[in-house]
Parts: sequence; C-alpha cells; structure tokens
Amino acid sequence: MPSQTFKIILIVFSLLFSQLVLAQKSEFLDLIDQALQTDSDYANRKSELRSSDISLTTATAQFLPDLTLTATQAQLGDQFFRQPTKYQSYLVNSQLNIFKFGADWSGRGAARMNYEAKSAALAEYQLQFEATFSEKLLRYISFKKLLRIKEEQHASQKRLLEIANQRYQRGYLARQEVDKLSIDLDFIDSEVTDLQNSLIQVTQDLNKRLATLPENLNWPWSEKVDQFKESTLVLEDHPSYVVSSRNQESSDFSYDQARSQFWGSLDLNLQWLRSNEVANEFTNQSASYLTLTIPLFNRMKDWSARRLAFERKSQSENLLKKTKEDLGAQYQKSKEIFENHRHGFRKRSATLKTSRLLLDDNRARFQQGRISANELSIDQNRVYQSEQVAISAVLNVHLALKDLCSSSGRFLKDCVKD
Repeated sequence: MPSQTFKIILIVFSLLFSQLVLAQKSEFLDLIDQALQTDSDYANRKSELRSSDISLTTATAQFLPDLTLTATQAQLGDQFFRQPTKYQSYLVNSQLNIFKFGADWSGRGAARMNYEAKSAALAEYQLQFEATFSEKLLRYISFKKLLRIKEEQHASQKRLLEIANQRYQRGYLARQEVDKLSIDLDFIDSEVTDLQNSLIQVTQDLNKRLATLPENLNWPWSEKVDQFKESTLVLEDHPSYVVSSRNQESSDFSYDQARSQFWGSLDLNLQWLRSNEVANEFTNQSASYLTLTIPLFNRMKDWSARRLAFERKSQSENLLKKTKEDLGAQYQKSKEIFENHRHGFRKRSATLKTSRLLLDDNRARFQQGRISANELSIDQNRVYQSEQVAISAVLNVHLALKDLCSSSGRFLKDCVKD
C-alpha cells in the first residue's frame, strides 16, 4: 500500500511539473507575440502585403474589357444660335485586348510572385523579430538569476565577515584573514552593482514593447535542451529563401513582359451609339473595330525597359544563389554551436553538483575548527561561481537553440515541440 501511494504521489508531481514547464514556455512565446503586435515595422510589412494584393488584383483585371458610357447633350444653330436644334447622344464603348504577346499574362505572373515574396518577407521579419526579442527575454532571465545569486553571495560573505571579526576580536583569527574577506566582499558588491545596471537596461528595452513584464519568468526550454533533435534544413520552406526565389521568378516575368512590348497588341473595340442627329429622331448605330498596333519607334523606351528588366533578372538570380549559400552555411554553423553549448550545459550542471557537495563537507569541517574562515569563503565562492557558470551555460544553450531554429527557418513554437 505505501508503495502504491508513493507511485501516485510521484505521478501527480510529474504531471504538475510538466504543466509548469508548458506554462513557462507558453508565457515566453506569448510575450514575444505581444511585442510583435506593437512593432511598427511589422505593421508596415503587413501594409506592404496588402498593397501587393491590390496590385495582383489590378494585374488580373487587365484580362477584362474596358466599358464606358458617354452621354452628350448639345444645342446646334447658326452663329447667333437662332433656331437652335437640340442634339443628344449615348455612346457605349467596350475595348478588349485579344492578344498582347503575353505581356498581360507576364504582368500578372510578376504581380503574383511579388505578392508571394511579400508574404514570405512578412514571415521572415517575424522570424527575425522572434530571434531578437527572445534573446532579450533570455538575457533578462539570466540577469535576474545572476543577480539573485550575487545577492545571496553578498549576504553570505557579509555573514562570514561578521563571524571572522568576532573570531579576530577573541584572538582566534589573524587580521589578514579578516582583510581578505573584506576585500572579497567589496568585489562582490561591485559585481552586484554591474548586474543591477545590466538588468535595468534590458528591462527598459523590454518595456518598450510589453505593457507588463512577469517577475518570475523562467527558462522556457530547460527540460527540452538535452533531448532536442534538430531537423534537416529545407531551403524551399525557409522564408528568406522563399523571398529571394519569388523575387527571382517575378523578375523573370517582368523581363518577359518587357520583351512582349516590342510586338504590339491586337485589340477589339465594340461601339453602340444612340443619337437624334438625323431629322431630330433617335437612331441606333453599332460598330466594331479590330486594331493591330505595332510600335515602330518610341524613343528607346521599350528597349530601355527591356535592358533594365534583364539587369534586374540577373541581379535576382545572383541574390538567390548567395541566399542559398548563406542559409546553408548559417544553419551548419548554428548546429555546431548548439552542440558545443549543449555539451557545456551538461558539464556545468555536473560541476555545480560537485561543488555543492564539497561545500557541505567543508561547512562541517569549519564548524569543527579544522579549516579557516577564508578557506570556507573560497568554497562558498566556488559554489556561487559554479552557479553563475551554470546559468551562463543555460543561457548560451538557449541562445544557441534559438539561433538553430531561426537558421532552419522555423518558429520557436514549431521548432521546440512539446
């Protein structure tokens, strides 16, 4: 029975702990999303996406005919408007482009690729913002934890100095030992001040985007780091690659559109006229025109447009190639850095555990008078230093994980799954 009760308690504790970890991660990602919604550059990019959608609609509408209605009312007479005659007419005109050697089709293709590029650019900005803002949050967490440890170290060193002074006054301790502890306390005090200033700075940066900042924000993926397995880089899904790829395709369509301008266009024009021009009675007339327009010379405008489109096409091809190389190199670099920091994270955790055990042993020896206060201070500071190094290791592995996800083109919520 006691064994079953213990198992139940262990299961409940595990569930509660897992829920706490999920809550920390959700809170962390929610803060990033809140900050993103208040970012003006993000709003501008959404506006650019809406503008490109309007341009795509306009380009698609080029396949539809133009339709106009013209109504005219006039009075006709001699030079002194004697015996005027009223004239009325209603003209309905429709013009439809039948063939333009692919210019309209290429224009729509360029607009569609531009819309997809703007959509990917919005995702790219979200990815960059997430990487930048998550780093600020992680450093905020790190400074909070480091400051807490330094304050504990300061209080512990102060208590140790008080004990040393008491022993010195009783003649049990040399003055030099007291001076050493006093100097160490001054060093710790200076470090506390530096951490406080750093925390103030990062808090101010975060408060520019967040209405409130949680006081007890914790590491979001500390339980996921050790078992995290990175996926392979899929260039076709990376927002930065999609931007360059769609811009390159758009430049291809624009070049085809510029070449089509050399060949002219074939247009159909339909007209229907109702007027009272003859015998003051209304009559109906209709007409149709098939027009072939071929440009012969327009002061090099079409030639210049084609050359410019060709140069933009070449530039976009080169940029796509460079983007592909850069993304591959960045992902490989991020993967290696993450593995190095994960190894350091595991090692620092083991070092912290060992230093705590050593301190517990030496505290007992100090109470027995077998070691000096300065020796105990060294052991205490070793633990505090191990805790600081461990926090730095956790920060570094979180930053490396964030960079690895960003370099693979995946958002944190999709990259570090539960």
